[in-house]
Amino acid sequence: MKEIAIKYFEGRASEAEQAELLEWLRIKKNRKDFSSYSLVWKKGLDEQKFPANIEETWNKIQARLLQKSFNRWQKTRRTNQFFRIAAIFFFLISLGFFAYFFTNIETKTPEYYTNVLAENGHISKVELPDGSYVWLNSGSKISYNNFFASNNRNISLTGEAYFQVTKNKELPLVVTS
Repeated sequence: MKEIAIKYFEGRASEAEQAELLEWLRIKKNRKDFSSYSLVWKKGLDEQKFPANIEETWNKIQARLLQKSFNRWQKTRRTNQFFRIAAIFFFLISLGFFAYFFTNIETKTPEYYTNVLAENGHISKVELPDGSYVWLNSGSKISYNNFFASNNRNISLTGEAYFQVTKNKELPLVVTS
C-alpha cells in the first residue's frame, strides 16, 4: 500500500489505485500509517523542486479525500437504513397477510347422511333434529344429512310415512320420494 500512497502523493495514482487507497484509509490504523508515509515522502522531497505552497495543496488533497470517504459512508448508511425500513415494512405486511389468510380459511364440514329403516312388519317412530316426528310404515326408509335443521330440511323417503312437522317459515320441510 506504501507504493500506492507514494504514487498518490506524486499525483501518478490511477482511479482504481485511488479508490483502493480510499478503502484502505477507512480503517483508523491505516490512516496512521498513511500519515507516516506522508512524513517520509515529505522529508525525501527536494525543497527547491516544489513550489512553496505545497503544504496547502497537500492539505486540500487530504481534505478532498476525506470528504469523498465521508460522502460514501453517508450514502452507504442511508442505503442500509432504507433497506432496514423496507424489511420491517415487508415483515409487517407479510404478517398481516398471513393473519388474514389463516383466519379466513373456511373449513368444509363433510356431509354425512342418517338413514332410518323400518323393518318389515314394524312401524318406526323417528324424531328429527328440528323436533318434527315421522312414522315409517313397514319396509320404508328415510334419509337426511347432518345439516338438517341448520341450513336445510330435506328428507329423502322410500316407501310410506306420516309426518308431524314443526313449523319453520325460513326452512321449509322438503320431502323427496
